Amino acid sequence: MLVVFVGRGILQSWELLVFGVLSGTFDAVFTPAIMAITPEIVPDDLLPAMNSLRPLSNNVIGNMIGPAIGGVLAAWSTSFAIGVDCATFIVSAGALVLMKPTPAPDRKAGASMIDDVREGRRYVRDTR
Repeated sequence: MLVVFVGRGILQSWELLVFGVLSGTFDAVFTPAIMAITPEIVPDDLLPAMNSLRPLSNNVIGNMIGPAIGGVLAAWSTSFAIGVDCATFIVSAGALVLMKPTPAPDRKAGASMIDDVREGRRYVRDTR
């Protein structure tokens, strides 16, 4: 929708505000969701490596390479740059649909959130 509005030159400031609020809302939901889903899609032995790789890839791709490519595309055509950005979200959604979750570990019967916090604290204390 945004691509069409920009391409036709009919985008108004209030519409841009709505798109900005929607984008911020989706981003606010995405960040905690990707952190929560990581243990379900990454084997336990690779989880520390994944947790260290995610911020690196976010910084390199999201803060350096992505904006540079976006700037070049926007200099050529703003609506094309927004269209490419939308296409990357569609590709990402497709990749998420194709992922298979790893089986969740068996929980102890009657385990509470407090027990989970204690176990986590014990793990952090005992693991170097």
